[in-house]
Amino acid sequence: MQRNDNITEKATKTALLLGAINLFTAPAYNVNTSLGLLISIVANAFSIFKFHEIGKERRAGSNALITIHSTASSYVSSLFSFFNPKNKTSPSLEKEANKQEMDNAGRNVINGGAAVADKITDYINVMTSRR
Repeated sequence: MQRNDNITEKATKTALLLGAINLFTAPAYNVNTSLGLLISIVANAFSIFKFHEIGKERRAGSNALITIHSTASSYVSSLFSFFNPKNKTSPSLEKEANKQEMDNAGRNVINGGAAVADKITDYINVMTSRR
């Protein structure tokens, strides 16, 4: 089911999902602390990567705009270095492009995590309504 939540609700859903993943990996800390830490880090890294991929698919338009903007910023930055050899790059343009790319990646993770949380809650609702 498609939901139209605002970003704070999506971030809450994603944080709760990551917390649940950490709860599932918590028993590994009883075996060995470094093993538990390794399992938690790997599980979180894999989850965040998958959330980013799912969010990237769900936000195709926003991702395309960010890609176009960062490409244009790199071209403008190369023009600065061509016409002004003393100033090799335009730091403000590069910082802005990096900031937008990081913001976009964060939004992809949040949207992907919220989508997974919505799928899980929909599945639970279907399973409980069958009884």
